[in-house]
Amino acid sequence: MIFLLGKTNFKGLRFFCKFLLKLEIRAIIFLSITVFRTNTQSAYTAGKLAKYEDTGAVAYQLMVVEDERTSKICRHLLVESGYGAILPIGHNFWKKYGFPPYHFNCRTSICPVYSSQVGTPGYNVENIPMKRFSKFKPQDGFGGNPLDTGSWWKMTDNMVKRAKDFGIIESIKEKLIKPEKVDTNIVKKGYAQRLRNAFNENTKAYLGKSIQNKSTGIEAYFSSTTQRELRSQLNDSKRNGFTIGEHFEMANQIIDLFENADFVKVHDDVKHHDEGLKIERFLSEEIILHSGKKVRACITVKHSLVKEIRNLYSLEVMDTKKALEQTRAKG
Repeated sequence: MIFLLGKTNFKGLRFFCKFLLKLEIRAIIFLSITVFRTNTQSAYTAGKLAKYEDTGAVAYQLMVVEDERTSKICRHLLVESGYGAILPIGHNFWKKYGFPPYHFNCRTSICPVYSSQVGTPGYNVENIPMKRFSKFKPQDGFGGNPLDTGSWWKMTDNMVKRAKDFGIIESIKEKLIKPEKVDTNIVKKGYAQRLRNAFNENTKAYLGKSIQNKSTGIEAYFSSTTQRELRSQLNDSKRNGFTIGEHFEMANQIIDLFENADFVKVHDDVKHHDEGLKIERFLSEEIILHSGKKVRACITVKHSLVKEIRNLYSLEVMDTKKALEQTRAKG
């Protein structure tokens, strides 16, 4: 009590003021830690998304931490989606709710899933109806794609409001350093190399192995030459109106594409006139790219008659409507 029997208790007032000061300092420290943790999580998610987009992920797995600290927001997500639910990258969940963090101090994260993993134990891609998420609501200012919103470095409206309440907003503005403008030429130059490196990593397990085409029984080897040719032969795909990212999106699926492709034709080596070499053409099944484009891959196999060996050689991305006609016309 500050007042006792109608008289001011100055000792109690001093104690109470010191107590309030400590509370305010603790609150400011708590706010600073919360902002740091939240923005670190957003930055981490932004970095992962940039990497996953480069390496051709086809789905994202929601990883919700379940313990006594799990928030009501993420517990609802856990109940409705199940632990470790895998949603295609085009699922409306990502468009409507975006990516973690979904609230202050959120511990939910995402993991990438690639086409080679889909269907294997623990990697079942689910098309969960959006109505299952109808009660899921991220905290105001959270969710979305941090690469688009800039939330990996910006303060949310809630953070700004609380900082104003504590009277520290001006101090924050003085110390806030915005990212410098990105040199797009440098980014583009590094982007192609990252795609090539990711392709090498995704396909290195198949080096030296024979891949069988299901419809014909034909076996072709996947070698370092295959890797090199698929990495470097981008011009055909580009001429067909596809980006380097779209080329590698298909190249990363080369094993599945060849296994399930249809045999189109065989012809002589008209380029180098090697009589001991035959060129075999295959056309993949239709694939829908992340961009929504419907495409097929024209896959070339070089058959050495002298060594009696076949090698996977190249891949060209084509519009699905013209693919069969163009492939048959190609000599």
